[in-house]
Amino acid sequence: MAITLARVKSKLYTNIDSADYDTELQELITAINAAAIEYMDNTDIVTAADFTPAIERKLCIQISYEFRRRHDAGLSSVSYPDGSVSKYEVGEWLPDVKKTLLRKRVITI
Repeated sequence: MAITLARVKSKLYTNIDSADYDTELQELITAINAAAIEYMDNTDIVTAADFTPAIERKLCIQISYEFRRRHDAGLSSVSYPDGSVSKYEVGEWLPDVKKTLLRKRVITI
């Protein structure tokens, strides 16, 4: 199973019914795939075909997060009278995604 536009647009991830964001989402899918491959291995051994279902699920979550937060560049927290909310930067791996990628990372000696 691959990370497809239809999968990212499903109710599980972004819940988008229209084709309005297809180009933007496809560019994000391509960028996240490339970043994951580079993060996991810099020797060109790993390809998107090597992604396990667990990695694909985590990357779909990362794509969904970055798509939803794409207009929040530079915003790291919001303060309210009863507390504040922090968020991860767009372009930064979410902790759960990073953990999964690290488990499959290729280490060369």
